[in-house]
Amino acid sequence: MNRRSLNEKKASNRTRDEKRRDATKSVHPHDRLFKEVFSTREAQKDLIQMALPAGITSRFLMGTVRDAGQETGSGRMDLLLTVETIDDTTEYVYVLVEHKSYRDQTVAVQLLGYVAGIMRRHGKLPMPIIHPVVFYHGAETWTAPTELTGLHQTVESAGTGEPNDTAPQKRHPPGGYPVNLRYYLFDLEEIPPEQIAERARARASAGMIAMKYIQRELEAGDIQIIARVVARSPLPGDLWHTITTYVLSHVEGRYRQPLMTAIEENVYTEEEGVRMKSIADVIREEGLEQGKADVLVRQLRRRFGLTEEEEAVVRDCHDAERLDEAAEACVDPDAGKGEILALLRFRA
Repeated sequence: MNRRSLNEKKASNRTRDEKRRDATKSVHPHDRLFKEVFSTREAQKDLIQMALPAGITSRFLMGTVRDAGQETGSGRMDLLLTVETIDDTTEYVYVLVEHKSYRDQTVAVQLLGYVAGIMRRHGKLPMPIIHPVVFYHGAETWTAPTELTGLHQTVESAGTGEPNDTAPQKRHPPGGYPVNLRYYLFDLEEIPPEQIAERARARASAGMIAMKYIQRELEAGDIQIIARVVARSPLPGDLWHTITTYVLSHVEGRYRQPLMTAIEENVYTEEEGVRMKSIADVIREEGLEQGKADVLVRQLRRRFGLTEEEEAVVRDCHDAERLDEAAEACVDPDAGKGEILALLRFRA
């Protein structure tokens, strides 16, 4: 091979590697909505007050909530906030929120890394108090232990790789468990929509209700709830567009037209009608991405096998370019399942 051909091959490899890195950095639609909804201080305060026990939040000065930045050197977090306390006994209190749209059995390990990164960044005594929260809106019941020590006690079912929650193996190591972490689970499935509307203002309420219903089977009443929230919430135009597109793009196909009709029935102004037409045009293009996801699921299932969570990663991707890249990697005999899925989902 001559030098020119070798250089061209190296450039091609660099381009492919850069594209793959860029694909893994692309924000997932669920993550994108989460970050946009909770980008304001008011929405962040609503989330803190709903996700943490009242015994904790009653000691917070909610007017002091601030965004602390996502990067600590231990990965990019979804949301990290600081807040002062009424007794001023600690220099810093952090609320760490990790968003999940699918079950993650080892999320406690991920949170442990973030906590260590926050403390390293803080770098002095006294170390901050940190309250980790998992914000969950997946289709399946959350089964992961809410303490790190629970991972030592969970055994896997034979041949499935899935935790066997009915028969955990109790272990009692000498001296107990030297390392532990406990997080608070904020599961939208467990919170009625009226409670969300009562406890959160328009921005957080609309976002949470959209995420609550997006991955579940809908009843007629659910469609009306979503339609009223999407169409009537007093939201900025860009956020209204984001939430409406998100709901109509990610809801199961059989619910899409009834939901679109219900939203249109709740639209009051001509401007909102124009917005709905532009959103409808976008939705018509979603069929292409859905078809690509179906093909990729079949390829991965045939080659590796897929868990429910892994299939959800594929179906949650609505980026045609990333789906194409993953399909190309799927036929590469050297590509592993984890590498392929990494092209489709954002990992902080």
